[in-house]
Amino acid sequence: MRAIVPKILAALVLTLIPVAVVAEDSRLASARQLVGLMRYDAQIAEALRQCKDATRTTLTPESFFQAQPMFFGGITPTSKYWPEVAEAFRTYYDEACSYMDPNRFVEITVRGYANALTEEQLTQAITFYSSALGETLAKASVAVGADFQRDAGARMAETTKVAYAKFVERIEAIVAKCRCDQK
Repeated sequence: MRAIVPKILAALVLTLIPVAVVAEDSRLASARQLVGLMRYDAQIAEALRQCKDATRTTLTPESFFQAQPMFFGGITPTSKYWPEVAEAFRTYYDEACSYMDPNRFVEITVRGYANALTEEQLTQAITFYSSALGETLAKASVAVGADFQRDAGARMAETTKVAYAKFVERIEAIVAKCRCDQK
């Protein structure tokens, strides 16, 4: 009898695993539907667009030059090399913005909702976001998110210029100390 108990327990555990996987798959599917209804993909796409646009509006090579004239090694906006510097600057920030992988962000959001909500809660949320009010709220969230991102980007551009200038001053002070120590 004692030898049978572990086998029965093992059989019960093994039969429950597929149920847990199916439940998880079901929650993931529901969460994916919810995230689609909430328009996370549009919010992420807008954030990515604004990140890249920032280098053409607020976070420009000219603004960095104003904050720190030696930032580009002495090349100024009046130099014949300035267009190359500006293009290299924009390329750098476009590449830096690539951290925003829309598919990855959506998948993280899906998994987050699947882990945080029960199937019943997901169903209720899907019902709400499928309603006229839910659709309106989802559209408004995209617009509000865009406004937030625009303001945050502008503030970050200003903060970055000031912070970078202070950073350069700190590094120059350290370099000056280092030179003194080497004498």
